[in-house]
Amino acid sequence: MGDILQTAVASVVAGAWTGVAVLVVLLLTLDGLQYLRRRRAIVNTLQRFGEKFVAEFERPLKTPGSDDRPVESQLRFIPRRQRLEIMLTPTGRRRYPNMADHRGNLAYDAERIVRLLRDKRFVGGRLSADGKWVVVACDFECFSEQIGRT
Repeated sequence: MGDILQTAVASVVAGAWTGVAVLVVLLLTLDGLQYLRRRRAIVNTLQRFGEKFVAEFERPLKTPGSDDRPVESQLRFIPRRQRLEIMLTPTGRRRYPNMADHRGNLAYDAERIVRLLRDKRFVGGRLSADGKWVVVACDFECFSEQIGRT
């Protein structure tokens, strides 16, 4: 009788530990899925803002009748910091944008574009140089509220 009781207790304990392990795996999976969903929403928002920013930056620089892009651009996403870095450099023989000759114009254009886009989540707009690139750093806030609505 003692062996049966001991076997039953061991089975219950093993089942309980198995249940706990399954629950932990389930919770970690759900947490990971929530993290990936939030990260994707942040990247999508950053990407839309960056694309609008670049389009508006290029608009006055475009040559009528030409399909050539006046600037080369890249977007660098840093989701954990809710940051977007918009990287711009002139194409072809153009000289604008570059930090050495046009820092004031770049700062003005960045501020103008941010006002025009009217995204109240935007904070910052610091300019820096990274090799051939002018980098406009954009920080965003309020993503937790946005995620709850998506």
